[in-house]
Amino acid sequence: MKANLSTLRYIVAVDTYRNFVKAAEACGVTQPTLSIAIRNMEEELDVTIFNRNSHPVRPTPLGKKIITMARAALRSASQIEELVQSEKGEDGGEVFIGTIPTVAPYVLPGLIREMRVSHPKVKMKVAEMRTGVLIEKLRSGEVDMAIMSTPLEEKDLLEIPLYYEKFLAYISPDDEFYAKDEIAADELPTDRLWILEEGHCLRSQVLNFCHSGRHMH
Repeated sequence: MKANLSTLRYIVAVDTYRNFVKAAEACGVTQPTLSIAIRNMEEELDVTIFNRNSHPVRPTPLGKKIITMARAALRSASQIEELVQSEKGEDGGEVFIGTIPTVAPYVLPGLIREMRVSHPKVKMKVAEMRTGVLIEKLRSGEVDMAIMSTPLEEKDLLEIPLYYEKFLAYISPDDEFYAKDEIAADELPTDRLWILEEGHCLRSQVLNFCHSGRHMH
C-alpha cells in the first residue's frame, strides 16, 4: 500500500468533520483532491472506509479501525519531527489542549501567554469540550492534554492535579440554611440545587458531594 501521511490526514479530517467539503477546507486542499486520494486508498486496499450515503458521512466498522491506526501513525510522525527538532535544539511542533468550559476562561489566558513566551515556535490548538468527549479524544490521541475537574478515575490516563477549589453554597437570605455558618453536604436539598446539566463533570461531583456528608461553608 502506498498511502502517505497526507491521505491519512484526509481520512482523519473526514472522520472529524463528517463532511468531505469541510475536511478539505481544514486540510487546505480542494474537495476533489481529498476525495480522490481517499478513493484511491480504498480501491488499493479493496475496502470502504466511509459510507458516503449517510448524512453526515460515517466510517464503516472496518473504517473505524483504519482511522484509529491512521491517527496513531500521524501521532508517531509528529513525534519523530519533534524528536529531530529537540535533538537539534529547536523548539517547534504542535500541541492540542482540550478543556472543560467551566475552567477555560480562568486557566487558558495565562497558559497561552506562558506558552507563547516559553515556547514561541510551538503551535497551540485549544478547544472546549465536555468531560466525556475529552476523555474519548485523549484516548484516541486527538487531544494531547486536557484540563478537567478531577478525580476522573480513568486508570489509563495520567492525572496531574493543577490546583484545588472549595465547594461553596450560595443561599438565598430567605432560605432556612442562610443563618448557618456550616452546612453538612447531605443536608442540602438536591431537588432545589441549581447545577450543570447532564454530561458536565461538575454536576456529578456536586451530587456525590451532597451524599458524602462532608461540610460546606
